[in-house]
Amino acid sequence: MNRKELKELKDFGFEKDELKEIYTEAQGNDNFEIGNYRFVSDDSIDKTQQDELKDDLYMLGCFNAWFIADILEMDTEIIETLQKSEAFEGIGKMLLPHIDELQDKYSSMDGYGHHFACYDGCDNEFDLNGELYHCFRTN
Repeated sequence: MNRKELKELKDFGFEKDELKEIYTEAQGNDNFEIGNYRFVSDDSIDKTQQDELKDDLYMLGCFNAWFIADILEMDTEIIETLQKSEAFEGIGKMLLPHIDELQDKYSSMDGYGHHFACYDGCDNEFDLNGELYHCFRTN
């Protein structure tokens, strides 16, 4: 890492031993955690988010009814009825073939922080070794 990168990370609050670990992990890893922070490379963040969304069908079915209806090209009232009957996993299964579109719209509307940073929803970006990484607080 160059001096500018080190200064940005140091100013953010990382300690000297964490800086070394970040530098080491960023060598070939596109998704790693240091302390209470998760780093995901810009090149892999969309695929990572898609994979995580696919792993939780229940949560997929909990998106706003209008959002789901738009993706599935269905009437919002149908989705609302399914949600009222707690068919969240079933809705999630219907969304799986559309996961690319869902993830794209979700990240376009809410950014990545809402998904990856359960602590504060923030998405911090750092250039590490010439590659952009998103950094999320996880606790």
